[in-house]
Amino acid sequence: MFFLLAPLLNCIAHLMLAFVDDGNYHTVFPTIAMILSGLGYSLLNGAVWTIYNLLCKTEILGTSMGILYSLMSLGFAVSYFVMD
Repeated sequence: MFFLLAPLLNCIAHLMLAFVDDGNYHTVFPTIAMILSGLGYSLLNGAVWTIYNLLCKTEILGTSMGILYSLMSLGFAVSYFVMD
């Protein structure tokens, strides 16, 4: 269920951010959109990390989680240089 709810919350949050502060009376506060986005990402990460434990063998679980975490950190580092 969390795999379906998390992308839905992120889509709603990004759509809300598209209509922030355009000078009209129907603007949306960005705080609400950021809270929804944070909830969506948290739900997705919680679901992925727990299901990952079920997919890997116990003997290689520590190594595989270390590799996954290293790749995730590498993605964060590369995205910093791409956006800069």
